[in-house]
Amino acid sequence: MKALLTSRPSKAPEAHCAAYWRVGRGYFPGGQWILVIERCPFCGQKHSHGGGVDPARPSAGHRYSHCWKKAAREICEPGYELVVAKVIYENAKEV
Repeated sequence: MKALLTSRPSKAPEAHCAAYWRVGRGYFPGGQWILVIERCPFCGQKHSHGGGVDPARPSAGHRYSHCWKKAAREICEPGYELVVAKVIYENAKEV
């Protein structure tokens, strides 16, 4: 099993995402952030990642891409660094 990385690998590109605060859904009924990448830097598809449960701010940072099974493993192996470009609360009020 591969160890989780605690810092950004040098080859990991940035992936801008929108952070959506959702309440009453999924495993965290008190609320959770969903980080959505509209266009993956590796495969061009839409992906989403969990972004934590602190309503004050989403937790971005390094993630492994969800397309590693579809694309050549050596291309997307370093994953990407999530950068929050937009924050949206469940009521669609942009912050």
